Amino acid sequence: LTAHYGNNNPVVYCDPTDNAVTSGGDLIDGVQLGDINNTNSGGLDGDSYVDLTGQFSTTLASGGNYMLTITSGSYSGDHYAAWIDLNNDKIFSQDEKIGEFSSPGSFAPTDITFTVPNTAAVGATRLRVRCTWPFQSEDEPLPLDACYPYFYGETEDYAITISAGPPIDCLGAINGQAHPG
Repeated sequence: LTAHYGNNNPVVYCDPTDNAVTSGGDLIDGVQLGDINNTNSGGLDGDSYVDLTGQFSTTLASGGNYMLTITSGSYSGDHYAAWIDLNNDKIFSQDEKIGEFSSPGSFAPTDITFTVPNTAAVGATRLRVRCTWPFQSEDEPLPLDACYPYFYGETEDYAITISAGPPIDCLGAINGQAHPG
C-alpha cells in the first residue's frame, strides 16, 4: 500500500474486493453501533464492497466504551473483523482493529466491545466491517486484513466522528455504563 501526497494525489481509503461477492452466504447481515442501525441488510447477490458513509454515522467519545454488534451471514466459519481509523490517516492499521470473530453462521449476531483510546484523532473518520473466508486452502489461513482482496466475502464502511468530550451512555449518563443492546 503506497500513499502519495500532494494536490493531485489525495490519500483515500482502499477499496477491498472479494471476487465471488456474497453468493455463498459470506456476507454481513447487520451492523449496530451507537446511531448506526443497519440490520437485515445482507443478500446473496450483494456487492463485495459497500460504502455506507453517506447513509449511516455515529459519534464516539474519546475514552468511551462501546459495543459493536455484527450479524453474520449464513456461511459457518467466515471470519469477521472491524477497524476504526483512529489516527485518521486513511489506513486501517492492525493496531486499529477493534475486534474479530469466527461466525457460527445462521445469521447470528456477535458483539465486539472496545474502548476508543484517548489518543484517537478528534473529527470525522471511518469504521470498516469485513466478512471473509480468509483461506487459500484449509491448512493455509491468510491474515485478516482490511484491504486484502479475498475470494469470498463482503466489506462495509460507516462514518464515525470522534469527539473529545466525556462519553455519554445510551441512558444519557456521562461516563455511564449502559451500552446499547
